[in-house]
Amino acid sequence: MLVGFNYPWPGNQYITIGPSGKDGQLWRRRMTADGKQLQIAKNLADLKAAGISVVRMWLIGDGNYYDGTATQVFGPPVGKYPGRLHWEFKPPDQVHPAHLDDFDAMLRIFAEAEMKIIPVLIDFKFLDQVRSDSAFLKSAPVFGTDVPTNSNYSQGRAAIATNPVYRKTFIEGTLKPLLGVAKRHKDTIYAFDVFNEPYWCVAPVTGALFGPALETSAVASFLHDCVVAVNSAELPSTVGHRLLSDVSERFKDDDVTKPQYHYYAKWYLRERLQPASPSPPKAFLGEFAALTEGEFAAYKKSGRYSKSELDALEITLPKWPALGTQNDDPAQILRARLEIMAGLGCELAMVWPDGSRQMGTTGGDDSVIDLAKVKLESITGVKF
Repeated sequence: MLVGFNYPWPGNQYITIGPSGKDGQLWRRRMTADGKQLQIAKNLADLKAAGISVVRMWLIGDGNYYDGTATQVFGPPVGKYPGRLHWEFKPPDQVHPAHLDDFDAMLRIFAEAEMKIIPVLIDFKFLDQVRSDSAFLKSAPVFGTDVPTNSNYSQGRAAIATNPVYRKTFIEGTLKPLLGVAKRHKDTIYAFDVFNEPYWCVAPVTGALFGPALETSAVASFLHDCVVAVNSAELPSTVGHRLLSDVSERFKDDDVTKPQYHYYAKWYLRERLQPASPSPPKAFLGEFAALTEGEFAAYKKSGRYSKSELDALEITLPKWPALGTQNDDPAQILRARLEIMAGLGCELAMVWPDGSRQMGTTGGDDSVIDLAKVKLESITGVKF
């Protein structure tokens, strides 16, 4: 079994590619004159030394740096709540060159490090309603006017999934050019992940994670069209599903070449691991956590993090039923969970960070791999 690591936000930035201010993405501003990004390269080398060979990383996230135009319209917004005024986003005919240039630079870093990458095109927040604190909302004109976005429009792109015309524009003008870049680095791509956790876009109850639910058929159709584009580029395709049941039931799509699911052992979501002898194809584990309750308690005690940051981290804490006291030992938890996955015949299992990279994200510091040293040491030299 291969071991992987979720490295979502280089430089503590949720969005990795695309125009970001006058100087571009933070991780690119740290590049040396000869084009080598020393910090990411060092982190990849450290991960590789521990036996980790695949890294999963976000690209466009919630779309804030992905610009097009937005129009205020009246009608069915995007899901099951018709008849309200809302902003509708139209994607650009051609994606900004910075998206392609940044993606190419990142893939070159991975190639030089001899590491595989799973690039994640968009997060589920991409299809959520426009975030209420978006600067766009403070100055946008009145009803019916096409307004260019300017890296100030977070989320709010559901029309790309629900409107067939916009969907085609997105796939032709954004996804396919990115796939063209990926194809030039084919040997570096473990799989191209088109969407992180679409479950939250259609779930009946999400708390603050997502607004009004979208129609499952529209989201499933959008995922399928994106997967077909990835396959046509002769790249392995995947979708970062939140639940194993999404792979086999809710969003079942036989065209996905590398099925993927996530697991955080929450009983109320009826989460489960794939058994040892399923019908093929076998899904890999794209996310699981290895954070102990003691480590989380230390986060809380430090006083450095907000309640929302701690709440986001706390959802990764449920214990794996089979592990007993190993759930509470930082020196055992990661290795023990990987051994379970290896025993189930999993092809790849990817651990989620311990938490501090996604917490306090304004710091812009990715100088430390966000996984306790004792955990990396526990798997160094181990074959799963």
